[in-house]
Amino acid sequence: MLGHAGLRAVIGYWSVVAVATAAVVSTLSYYITVDRGQGAALFGFVGSAWSIGYLAGSLVAGRLRPERMGRRMLGTGFAVGAFLLATAATDAPAVYLAAAFGIGAALATLLVSYMTLRASWTPDALMGRVGSTARTLSLGLQPLGLLAGGAVIEAADGGTALAAMGALAIMASLAFAGSTTLRDARPDHDGAGGSPRAEVPRG
Repeated sequence: MLGHAGLRAVIGYWSVVAVATAAVVSTLSYYITVDRGQGAALFGFVGSAWSIGYLAGSLVAGRLRPERMGRRMLGTGFAVGAFLLATAATDAPAVYLAAAFGIGAALATLLVSYMTLRASWTPDALMGRVGSTARTLSLGLQPLGLLAGGAVIEAADGGTALAAMGALAIMASLAFAGSTTLRDARPDHDGAGGSPRAEVPRG
C-alpha cells in the first residue's frame, strides 16, 4: 500500500473525512434539541431524512459511471461539509431535514466510491493487509474525532462543532483535490484503469 499512490490518496481522504465527521450524529442531536430547543421529535425526523438519503445515495451510487469516481469522492465530501455549515447557520427545520437528506446521500456515495476504488486497486493477496490498515486509520482514529467534537461542544456549542466539522470536510476536499491521482481515480479491474493495482511484495 505504501508504494501505491492511488491507495494512499483514497484511504487518506476517506480517513480524514471519517474522523472529522465522527461526532456528527451526537452533535446534531445536541444542536437541535439543546442549542435550538427544537425537541427530540424534530431530531427523529432529521434522523429519518438522513437514513432515506443514505439509502437513496447507496442505490444511485452503484448505477453511476465509474470514470469520474475520484471526482465524485471529492465532490460528495465537499457537499457533506457544505450541508453541515448550512445546518449550523440556521434554525429552520426545513433546512435541517434537507441537509440531513443531503448528508446521508453524500456519505453513502462517498463510501461506495471509496470501497469500490480500494477493492479494485488491491490485489487479492493484499486484501487483508490493506483492509486492516484502512480500518485502523478510519475507524481506529474516530474516537479522536468524537473527543474533539465533545470538547468543542463543551467549550462553545453544537453549532460551532458542526461548523468546524463542515469546514474540515471542505478543507480536506480542497486539499486532496490537488492530487491528480485521486481526481482522476476510477476502478481498475483489468489493468487498464486510471491507477494500477498495488504490487504484491516478493521475497
